[in-house]
Parts: sequence; structure tokens; C-alpha cells
Amino acid sequence: IREYETVKNAVLKAYERIPEHYRQKFRNWRKTDKQTYTDVARELVSLFNRWCVSVGANTYEALTDLVILEQFKNILPERIATYVYENKVTSAAQAAGLVDEFVLTHKSSRDRSQSEYSPCTSYG
Repeated sequence: IREYETVKNAVLKAYERIPEHYRQKFRNWRKTDKQTYTDVARELVSLFNRWCVSVGANTYEALTDLVILEQFKNILPERIATYVYENKVTSAAQAAGLVDEFVLTHKSSRDRSQSEYSPCTSYG
């Protein structure tokens, strides 16, 4: 029986979904005609728990980071939010530092390219 549990856990771990899957499923869950509201609430709890487990949010602080980070990403322009997702940060503070750096880097390169290629309107 112990071997079965070991194999079962290994298989479940191998097929475990990524955190973003659980987050999206939790955020986009909708009631079907056949479900009661009790069923919906139960499913939301299950999806939320899977999301939290998949990101390792097992303390109040980790849960706080998770919720605030998600809200922070919701505020960002899509291109920058994608950049934050790709860098797999775990807190809004980390994301904010990454975004500030991204904005400064891209702003300076954009400013340089615009000044290098802008037509000259004054001749003298």
C-alpha cells in the first residue's frame, strides 16, 4: 500500500497543473444550470486551494502576497504584466521593482530611438 501511495503521488505530481491554470480556473468559474450555489461555493474553495497549494501559499503572509500580486498585475498594461508573469515573481514588491526597471530600460531605449530617427524640423 505504501508503494501505491508513492506511485500515486508521483503520477499526480507529474500531471499537476501550473499555478496559472488554477488561478484562471478560479477567477473564471461560472455556475452551470445544474449546479446549486452550494456546489459553486464548494468548487470555488477547491479551486482556490489548488491555486494556493500550487504556488506554495500556505501562510497568511504568502496568501497576502498572492492576492496583492494578482491585483498589482491587473493594474499593469498587458505587455508589462506578461513580462512579470514570465519572471515568476512571488510578491508585489518584487514585481514593482521588476516593472520599474523594465519601464526605465524601455523608456530610455524608446527615447533614444525616437531622437535618432525623428525628422529634423528646424534648419537653423
